[in-house]
This record gives sequence, structure tokens and C-alpha cells, in this order.
Amino acid sequence: MKSFKAAFLTFSVALAFTSASFGQDKTEVLLEVEGAPVTVEEFEAIYNKNNVQTQTIEQKSVDEYLELFINFKLKVKEAEALGLDTLASFKNELNGYINQLKEPYLIDQEYNEALMHEAYERMQYDVEASHILVKVSRDASPEDTLKAFKKINAIRRQVVDGTDFEQLAKEKSEDPSAKQNAGYLGYFTVFRMVYPFETAAYNTPVGEVSEVIRSDYGYHVLKVTNKRPAMGQVRAAHIMVKSKPEDERSEQEKAEQKINEIYARLEKGEKFDALARAYSDDKPSAKRGGELPWFGSGRMVVEFEDAVNGLEEEQYSKPFKTRYGWHIVKLLERKGIGSYEEVENTIKTKVSKDMRGQKSRAELVKKLKEEYNVKIWSKSKTAFYELADESLLKGQWQAPVSGLDKKVMRISDKTYGNKEIIYTQADFASFIVENQRKNQAAITVEKMVDELFDLFVEEKMIGYESTVLAQKYPKYKSLVQEYRDGILLFELMDQKVWSKAVKDTAGLKAFYEEHKNEFMWDERAEAQVYTCSNEANAKKVIDMVKEGASDSLIQATLNQDSQLAVAIKSGKFQVEALPVLRKVSWSAGLKPLVVMDQNYVVVNIDTILPAQPKKIDEARGVITAAYQEYLEDEWIKELREKYDYKVNKDALKLVNIQ
Repeated sequence: MKSFKAAFLTFSVALAFTSASFGQDKTEVLLEVEGAPVTVEEFEAIYNKNNVQTQTIEQKSVDEYLELFINFKLKVKEAEALGLDTLASFKNELNGYINQLKEPYLIDQEYNEALMHEAYERMQYDVEASHILVKVSRDASPEDTLKAFKKINAIRRQVVDGTDFEQLAKEKSEDPSAKQNAGYLGYFTVFRMVYPFETAAYNTPVGEVSEVIRSDYGYHVLKVTNKRPAMGQVRAAHIMVKSKPEDERSEQEKAEQKINEIYARLEKGEKFDALARAYSDDKPSAKRGGELPWFGSGRMVVEFEDAVNGLEEEQYSKPFKTRYGWHIVKLLERKGIGSYEEVENTIKTKVSKDMRGQKSRAELVKKLKEEYNVKIWSKSKTAFYELADESLLKGQWQAPVSGLDKKVMRISDKTYGNKEIIYTQADFASFIVENQRKNQAAITVEKMVDELFDLFVEEKMIGYESTVLAQKYPKYKSLVQEYRDGILLFELMDQKVWSKAVKDTAGLKAFYEEHKNEFMWDERAEAQVYTCSNEANAKKVIDMVKEGASDSLIQATLNQDSQLAVAIKSGKFQVEALPVLRKVSWSAGLKPLVVMDQNYVVVNIDTILPAQPKKIDEARGVITAAYQEYLEDEWIKELREKYDYKVNKDALKLVNIQ
């Protein structure tokens, strides 16, 4: 439901108010709903926003869109009339979306853009590296930090002087996996490692060792062994035989035997897509000859990506194992990362979620300090060096009840909020009490006070900026309005249409009975389809079917020596469901042997089912969707009768189509 709601809000946002400007003579009222005006300018912005990719637009489409917009405004008006905008649940949800909408405005856009371009440049190739780690936390004492730093520096000097990196990693790295993998990390790309580590990896030349790197885990040195063009986006097909570690040994052996037999048939020249359709256990892709959707680095398990990266187009791999089972993969097509514009939104999201986002916010705070003429009274802050004690390091400090009236910070905004805000020592003391952390005995009181004060300043700056976003950025104000209306519309649609259609079983049944001839099965065959590896096996199947043998007996008998001897599909099939059905007579009975894609196929049709309405349970999703559409149409008729709305047709001619 959450993903559906997100998609619905995205659509609704395009049907709500915006404040873009499109020139003169656009302030004439186009539409009034219960006296609330909508100008030509507002409708024009909405229309062009929704039709940005349309090449040719006729006036008729503008008229049709106006009807949709009227429906939208009537639904929102009904939601307001019902008081949905006053509910605590609505306010909480809207605040959640507002917090998300604020995020792009609470970073330094220029700095963030530079980070995004840097990430895009790094996306052009992957790095192969190994590392050595000396653990030390961010909050370690100066003595422990220095000790760790000296240790990693000594290790780095050994590497530079010629000591084998892998051996040192096994002996001295504090990464638990290093004893087995010698610190080897494999290939990785941007956003796969913490930002300082990633930066060192991309800046260190191949064959060389990086300078010492600090991360939350400790100190690292890394050795870059290769850089290759990025995997980019690939289209591949695979044949999978399921096999899990918890399977019985005999089942695992059968799976390995089966994949090897498939590989042997590929080597003899049989078609990859035909074998995938016949034998792959990944049913969705098997229907497409094993073809998978486009994917890039980090989207598949490592073994799968490594296999694909080693292939040229139209090549297939040898069998390999993942945690899902055995695979053979074929590379169909490869394309690059894409233009910056094509991947910009993806990069923006990833930048906001890692350490880069923190840097962007810190840069914004710097600029806001200048913009709002922020003043810090340092002596008022350093007084806390004495006011606080060791209890602060345990997260147990209590602020004095008096004597904290001195100023520590001032925000002076003469442009947007037109106000001056003063924060005192009492405000900072309250912040300390709320944000002090436990178990920090390894650092000094002074360092803890300084860290907390920096956080205090950032919180106040960002908090104030949040209150003036609507004045500074009209687009942000518009987005908030859009999401407000979208949430209201979703809640009311859920009540009146979506949930009602699901819960109203009697209404759904009555709708089905009236419209059931619109939900029809074509003729279907109730049948068994036997795909055999050779003609001899197919003839054995024909004999066993004639003798009345069950499918399980046929499979057990023929697959004793080869897991590919016979594969069986049974069920009710429309003629287009399986290609072989087009090659046999459409009547009951055991059909003559058909050769397809180098396989021998036997079809046994029990009966031909005539065209007939689908039962509700056979097409519940489609029937429910049709019922929902019916309910919405009826509801809109009611709303158009209930509320007064007026359209100025002459004003509609002023709409400028982009």
C-alpha cells in the first residue's frame, strides 16, 4: 500500500497548484469551485507540467484535462468538507512528507552539485583493491588514536619498502575476514564504500598504496590493483537450477548434474533461449528465454556480476554457483552508464544518503551563518568547560537551575522572517541534556562540549531555515500544497473507491454478474506438455501416457540418468500460452510428436474448455479494478451535483501550451 500511495501522490502532485509564472494576462479566473478561484496561470502550469513529453496537443486534450482537473478539485473540496484535513493522522503524514520536501533545500546546492558530478565521473570505472585495517573508534582517547595511527603508518612503511601487502593483511589487519581473503575487496564502484575510503581508492594510482585513511571503523591503507571501465548497464539471460545449501546432498548433486547437462547441450549448439524455456527454474525469465531486465553494478550477487563482466556480447558462461543455485549466464547487450542527465536523480538520492550529504549540510550552515549575520559568544560556550563534569561523558549531566542567562548565539534575519532570535546558555544546556551520549569516557569534557555546541548551532540554523523556506522558495511552497491535496485525495479515494470495492463483496458480485461477459476466457486446453531431450525419451513418454502412467511416475522413470530427459508442464492453457500448442490440432487426445528448438515435445490434451466468463476468483484483480472505476464514475456524478463550479470558456483560450 505504501508504494501504491507514493505513486498516487506523484500523480496527484501533477494535478495540484503550482506558482510558476507564464507571462502577462494570465490572472483571469478560469475555474471557480465553491467560490475558490483557479486562474489561467495556475491551470496552465499544471497542464504543461503533466504534458511535458507531449509533442502535439490539440485543444480537445486541454478540454479533457480541464474535466480531470475539475474532478480533482471537487474531490479535494469533499475531503475538506468531511474534515479530513483536521485529523491528527493527516497532519502527521503531511508533516512526514514536508520533512522529505525540505531536504533538497537544507543542503548547499552548489556544493552538492559538485559532489554529484564527482560521483558521476567515478561511475565511469570500477576499482579493484585490498585493504589493511587498524581499528579505533571516533571517540577513542587521544592516546589510543595516536597508537592506532602509528601502527597503520608503520604497516604502510613496510608495504612501501617492499613487504608483501597480502601477507601483511593476513598478519596485521584487524578486519576479521583478512585472514581468509588477505584484505581483498574485489571490484567496487562509487557509493559502495564509505566516502573517505572511496575517495582514496579512486585517487590512488594502480599498483600503488594509498595514504592513511580515517573512517568510522579506524585507520586503513589500501592497495589498488586495477581499474577497469565500469560495468555499466547490461542485458543478460540466464538458465538457473535451484540449489540451496540446506538441500539434501542428493538434491544438490542432481542440480549440479542438471546444469552440467544443460551446458553440454549448449556446447553442442542448442539454442540458449530454448534451453532456458525448457529447463530454467527461474520461471518469470524462462518464459522470455531466460532474459532478465537491464541491470548494473551492485544489482546482482557478486558471482553473477563477475560472470557477466567476463563475457563479450552473445557469449555465455560456464556453470557457476550462487546462494540461489546454479547458473549459466549469456550477455546479450551492454551499454554505458548513461548521460549525467539520465542518472542525475539516482546520484542525487545516493549523495543525500551517505557522508556526502552531511558535507553538503555543513556547507549550507556556513553560508547561513553569513546570510543571517549569526554571532557566537565563545566565552559563554567555554564556560561549560567548568559547568560540565565527568557525568557528561556518562550521559548523566544535569544543568544548573539558574545562572545560565548569558547569550551564546544570535540569528538576525532582516530579509524573510524579519526577526532576531537570541539563544542563551540555558538553551544550550537544555540541548546538552537532551543530546548527551553515554559511555564516552575516552574523550575529554571540553571536546564533548565543543562537539555538542557545533551540533547545537547546526540544529538552530537548519531549524530556522526550515521556517522560512516557503518565503524563500515559491516552488517549495507549491510542493507542500500539492502534497497536502494529494494526501487528502488519497484518503478519500480509499474510502469511497478502493477499499470500498474490496470490502463490498455483495456489490462486487452484483457488478460481476452484470458485466461478466466482459471478463472472458478464450478456449483453453486442459493438457500436459512433455519436453524431452531426445526422440527415444519422447517415444517412451507416449507409451507411458497411453498406459495411463502418472506424471510423477513418468518423470521418476525417465530422469533417473539425466535430469533433462523430460520436463512436464500441466494445467489449463490458452493457445498463445505455449508455442507448441499452435503446432498441434486443437482437440482432445494424445498428439503426434513435435520437434521444437531441438527438443521433442509431446502434448496430451484431456479436454478443450469452451470460451466462458472467468470466475471472480480467476480474475478478481481485473474485476475489482473495473468495479472501482464504476464506483468512481458514480461518485464524480454525485460531486458535480453537490458542489457549485463554473468554467470560463473564454479564459481557456488563453492557456499557452508548451
